[in-house]
Amino acid sequence: MGAMSIMQSTLRISAFRRISLALTRGLAWFKPDPSQPRRLWMRLGLVILLAWVVFGGQRGFLKLVSLQREKWRLQAEIGDLGRQNLALSERIRELGSHPAFYEKKAREELMLAKPGEIIYRFNQDGQP
Repeated sequence: MGAMSIMQSTLRISAFRRISLALTRGLAWFKPDPSQPRRLWMRLGLVILLAWVVFGGQRGFLKLVSLQREKWRLQAEIGDLGRQNLALSERIRELGSHPAFYEKKAREELMLAKPGEIIYRFNQDGQP
């Protein structure tokens, strides 16, 4: 059992070494070489250009995120306006088909009464 755990830890260490070596080799292209300043400037320029393309400009990542948020907001607004449109269409249909609806609205909003009726008005505190 002891030999097995030593072997497993050795495999883990060697796997870790392989990964770290691969990462170091992968990042080796960015290490500056003082003897070649032109390559250094080219690499730095490439990094700056890549950062500008990704994060700046009219088609950058940040612009894309803000446009996506605007799209979601507008879609929500379209949904709200659609619901309002349906409610108003229903109200228009009710107004056109029920003459009693006109009478009810005129009585409530304009305080109109039929001949012989008495209208009672109450203040906010409930007193007539």
